[in-house]
Amino acid sequence: SVSYEKNLNLNEKYDLYIMPSSIVCHETEIEIIQTLIKNHKNVIVVGPFATTYPEPYLKAGAKVIKGEPEMFFHKFDKDVEYIKKLPNIIDNLPLIDLDKLSIPDWKIIFKNYIPKMKFIGKGPVININASRGCPYSCFYYCVYPLQQGRKLRLKSPKKVVEEMVYFYDKLKVRNYIFRDPVFSLDRKHTKLLCDEIIKSKKKFNIAVETHLKNIDDELADIFLKSGIKLIYVGIESADESVRESAKRWSDNNDAQLKKINYLEKIGIKIKAMYIIGFP
Repeated sequence: SVSYEKNLNLNEKYDLYIMPSSIVCHETEIEIIQTLIKNHKNVIVVGPFATTYPEPYLKAGAKVIKGEPEMFFHKFDKDVEYIKKLPNIIDNLPLIDLDKLSIPDWKIIFKNYIPKMKFIGKGPVININASRGCPYSCFYYCVYPLQQGRKLRLKSPKKVVEEMVYFYDKLKVRNYIFRDPVFSLDRKHTKLLCDEIIKSKKKFNIAVETHLKNIDDELADIFLKSGIKLIYVGIESADESVRESAKRWSDNNDAQLKKINYLEKIGIKIKAMYIIGFP
């Protein structure tokens, strides 16, 4: 067995350890939780995997937040005794208006780790959201609606750009990855956001994830002007019958390829994502 005690700062008097969950590393996560619990630490696990499969985390001694953890920790001012008395599964959390969520304190994260993404530019990169939730039929296999729900919730374009400018001025961050399930799901909101980014006159480098059926030449040109350098698109499978069986409603292959060719022609890189092993 691997000993994690040296790397967990167990001598520090932290009130709570918050652990993101994953499929690929959940065995390691369980071992770490067991080490923390053995040393009388409080652990809460978050994320889509623990939301779906909380049992091993609960058995290891942790508590699990189902859904979006920000909805629980927003303006959190509780003490250790409150944490200890929480139910093992914390769910049915009220949804907070995205505009009212606090700006993440990336300055603290940057002290220990500076995330980067060379595909969009040099220097640090920050994750950001303009929306949450997704009503698309591919919730059949996608984890986004599992954690965020199927109702689309929008953050005001002005608020999003204020956050980007804040980190640009405070931490010199020019690179942003939008973690919206589908960046251009609401076309009107997307255009307003791009307009706000352009009006800021900041030279941002941006990556987004979206659906090709929501992009046309007009929107592609707006994307380019606003600083979008990279777009993730889910192709899932080149076999249209396979996509249909997985409830993935997409443009046909020729239409998808035409849009990708145009995006690459104007200077936007495409990262195409596939799921290997669909029936």
